[in-house]
Amino acid sequence: MTANITNTTTRQEFATLRANFYRAHEALSLLADDINYSVSKSDPVDDAYDIAARAIRETPAPDFAAVIDKLYIALHTYADGQINADAIKSIIADISALTGEPTFNPAAWLCRWVDYDGGYVVQDGKAKLLCPAGDASRLRGKLLQELDDMNGREALDAYILAWADHEATDQPATDFDALKQAVADAYAKSEDGNNTEEETNQAVDAYNAALQALMACPVTNGADLAYKMKMFRDLDCGEYIEEIRNPMLDALEADARRIGGAA
Repeated sequence: MTANITNTTTRQEFATLRANFYRAHEALSLLADDINYSVSKSDPVDDAYDIAARAIRETPAPDFAAVIDKLYIALHTYADGQINADAIKSIIADISALTGEPTFNPAAWLCRWVDYDGGYVVQDGKAKLLCPAGDASRLRGKLLQELDDMNGREALDAYILAWADHEATDQPATDFDALKQAVADAYAKSEDGNNTEEETNQAVDAYNAALQALMACPVTNGADLAYKMKMFRDLDCGEYIEEIRNPMLDALEADARRIGGAA
């Protein structure tokens, strides 16, 4: 069930922005097929497309139908295999606003941080992350980027401080948590510089299988959907062949409908 929130964007206003975007997108597609293509023709069309796309990204979704629209646009109209990072952040914010749920899970993030040999301390009432040098430093770098992308630093600090005060409660692991760990473990194995060629190939196959299982797993809360969307973008899943990519897209849209009560 979605939360009742105040949103200044009406469904009709969003529908107008959506229609503007698809007109601009169609014009851009037609231009690509124009045998008389020229820069003078493309500049205004590109500009109109950018303006329309930005309007969709920056406008809060009035309801989950609009979230699904924004998600479809973000996942199906990206360029050069890259999904716009601001589009994903906007959708994550929409999910949080409409469900009333946080889209960042500090407990799960901290577990992965510790698994990658990261640490933390509390000094003068403030939480501080520890980043020792080592083989896992690049993986921790990805986690820090995720922390910023999900606007999770405040929630993480509060969670660590709660642990320090013995106020945190254990959260049972879910199937989705296990799949996240499986993807992380498989990725770490695939990046092991001591692998033989055969071991690397096997590790890459295991990683791809784990990633597909993660993306196919149905989720029922905004935090997990936000995580899946970030994984899709950050791991360039848009470049996978259609047989692998399309089920991922379908799963993401089904998750959004489920969380929004439309499934």
